Amino acid sequence: MGFTKIAKHLERRHGDETDVGHAIHFPKGSKIRQTLLDQIRNKGDYEHNCRVLKSGEGEIVTKKQVKNPTISVRDFLPCQHCFAFYRKTDLWRHERSCKARKGDQNSIERRRGRVHSAASRLLPMSEFLTGGCEEIIHIMHQDDISRHIRNDPLICKYGNALSAKHDHDKSQFAYIAQKMRELGRFVLAVNELDSSVQYLHEICLPSRFELAVQGTKKVSGFDPSTNKFKTISLVSKIGYSLKRAAEIAFGESRMTEDSETEGQVKKFIQLLDTKWSASFSRKALAASLKQEVKTVEVDNSTVTNDLIKLHKFIKREGDEAKKELKESPSVSTWKKLSEATLADVCLFNRGRVGNIGRMLFQTYTRRKSGVTFLLSADQIKKSTKLELELGDKFTRLELEGQYGRNMLVLLTDSMVLGIDLLVENRDQAGVSKNNPYLFARTEGLSFIRGLDCFKRAAMECGVKNPDALLSSPLREQIASCWQLMSLGERELDKVAKLVRRSSQECYRLSENASQLEEVSKQLLKMDRTPSSDPPSTSEN
Repeated sequence: MGFTKIAKHLERRHGDETDVGHAIHFPKGSKIRQTLLDQIRNKGDYEHNCRVLKSGEGEIVTKKQVKNPTISVRDFLPCQHCFAFYRKTDLWRHERSCKARKGDQNSIERRRGRVHSAASRLLPMSEFLTGGCEEIIHIMHQDDISRHIRNDPLICKYGNALSAKHDHDKSQFAYIAQKMRELGRFVLAVNELDSSVQYLHEICLPSRFELAVQGTKKVSGFDPSTNKFKTISLVSKIGYSLKRAAEIAFGESRMTEDSETEGQVKKFIQLLDTKWSASFSRKALAASLKQEVKTVEVDNSTVTNDLIKLHKFIKREGDEAKKELKESPSVSTWKKLSEATLADVCLFNRGRVGNIGRMLFQTYTRRKSGVTFLLSADQIKKSTKLELELGDKFTRLELEGQYGRNMLVLLTDSMVLGIDLLVENRDQAGVSKNNPYLFARTEGLSFIRGLDCFKRAAMECGVKNPDALLSSPLREQIASCWQLMSLGERELDKVAKLVRRSSQECYRLSENASQLEEVSKQLLKMDRTPSSDPPSTSEN
C-alpha cells in the first residue's frame, strides 16, 4: 500500500488514536507528518511480522520490495530504531541514516555494537526462555540455527538448565551458546532427513532413535565412501547433550503425570545409554580420531629463539598501540593494545592463562601494588623462587581458582600502564557499560581469549614452531624465559645474585638465546630443589 493511501486510511479510520492524531495535526506534505506516519506504518508492519514469525504462517512485510524469489524470510531483521524489516546485509547501512535514531544519546556505542544482536532482541522469543538464556540467544550469530533455537522449547529448556548450572555466569555464555547450537544443527539435519520432525522433543522417541543416529552422522560429516567422520567429536557431544535434553523432557512428563510420554522418553534414554556408541562403527571412529590427533614435534632448539622473537613483537605492538591511543584514540588501536597486553600477561603468568581473559574489571580496581601482602601457603607453594624474590616489584591480582582457592597474577609496570590506558579509553572504544570483564570485547558482553591473542601474535611474527610454544612440557620454561625478558635492570640485578652471574650478562639475556635458556633452566632447577629455610615474607 502506497504512502498516500495508508495516510488517508489512518486519517479516516484511526484519527481518534493518539499517535495518529498527533501526526495528522501537522500540515499535509510536511516532513515531520510524513516521518510520524511512516513510523506508525512501520510499527504496524512489525507487529504483523512478529505474528507471522511466531505462527509460521503468512508473509512478512519488508521496507523494500523483494524482487529475488530465492530470498528467505530468515534473511530479514528489524531495525532497532524504526522497526522496519531490512535484509541482514543491508541493515547496518540503513542504521547509519535511519531517521528514527537522530538524537539518540547512545548513538556512539550502538554504532559500534553488533547490529544483528540488537535487532534479534526485537524478534519474538520462545515462552520457555529465561532472562539469562535469552541473552545467550542474542549474542549468537543470527542465522537459521539461532532462529530455530529460539522457537524450539526443549533446546531453550536445555539452555536454561546449563545457565542455571553455571550460576548464570556470563563467562560461560559462549560455551552454552555452542552447546545449544550443536543441538540446533542436529535438529535441522534430522529435519532434512524427515521433514515431519520439527523440534527436538519429537526426536526423543524410541521409534526415532535410528533417525537421531543418522542425523548425528550428517552433522558430523560422515563419509560412507571413506568410512570417516569430518568432526568426530560431535558424535559424543551430541549424544551427551541429547541425553541431558531427554532427561529434562522425562522430568517434565513425570511432573505433568503424562505417563505415555514418560514411558517413551525413558525408553529413548535407555537406548542412548546402551546403543548410542554401538550405532557408530568403531573402525570409523578410530580412523577419524587418528586423523584428528596431530603429533606436535617439539624442537627445543628453536623454542628460545622463537620466544625472543615473539617477545620483541608483542612489546613493539604494545608500545605502538600505547603511543597511538594517547595521540589519536580509535577502536582498532584499543583492540590492538588489548590483545598485545593480554598476550603479555598470559605468557608472563603461563600457568594461569585459563582465567586471565575472564578477569573482571572490579578485580583490577582492587589491585595491590607495593604494599604489605601476605601470601597463603598454597600461593607460596605454586610461586617460583624468582616470583617470591621479586614479588614486591609487581602488581598483584587475586583470581578465584579451583575449589575456591585464590590464585596469584603478577603484572609488571608496563602491563599496568597498558591496562590503565585501556580502562581510560574503554567508553570511546564502544565497550558496553554492562560488560564486566577487564579485557572486554567491543561487541557484546564477552571477553577476549588470551590463547587467541597468543596464537595470532605467534603467527604474525613468524616463529618457526608456534605449536611448540603451546606444549605443556615446556610451560614452565616458557614462563621463566618470558619473565626474565620482561624484567628491568634493578630486577635483573637481583636475578644475577640469585644465579651467581654478572649483572651485565643478565642485561643481555633478551639478545642471547643460549644464555637465556641456561639461566631459565638454572632457576627451574632451584625451584625443584627443596629449601631448608622457609621463604621470606617480609617483602611478600
